[in-house]
Amino acid sequence: MDEKTVTLVKLSLPAVDAPLNHRLGKKSLRLPEAIQIAVYESGKLLQLANIDVDAPLGSRWGVYVDAPYSHIENTYQLMKEAYDSSPAYISPMKFPSSVLNSMSGWLSVAYGITGPNSTIFNGFTGGRGAFDLAVKNIDAARLDYALVVYLKEYTPYILENITIEQHQLHFEEEMTILILQSPHVNSKEA
Repeated sequence: MDEKTVTLVKLSLPAVDAPLNHRLGKKSLRLPEAIQIAVYESGKLLQLANIDVDAPLGSRWGVYVDAPYSHIENTYQLMKEAYDSSPAYISPMKFPSSVLNSMSGWLSVAYGITGPNSTIFNGFTGGRGAFDLAVKNIDAARLDYALVVYLKEYTPYILENITIEQHQLHFEEEMTILILQSPHVNSKEA
């Protein structure tokens, strides 16, 4: 197998420099860039849809995130910080699996969403899992609204841990954010 060299170039997006500490506190500045961008851009979309982001959105909202590789970065950062503090903190007995559900969890915290939140990590097959799950929950009348985020990012830790196709010359990062609304919302409010 031929050895490949991958150079990662990160662009500075305006969202990365967004002042998130007003919404999540100073700890948010230590979050991975992908989470910072998702929180910032979701807020912009909610405001564009005339949704008051300063009031909690509540239990009739859900957050669904599809992030093919972000768990690699999130796990690395969690483990590095824990290991630097004390190796004892890496014990799986001390950390529930929800620790890696960070992106949908942070979006829920940022916008006061108390309905279901789920982050789906599914590698190369990413793209539809979060959308499908949100639609199923809306169809089942569990939710009136869903914030759906699809994020494909590449960080040095991700590139070190995924299989790179032999002829793959470039990597594209993308983020898509949707707000889904139940068709029954308008009839309830009328």
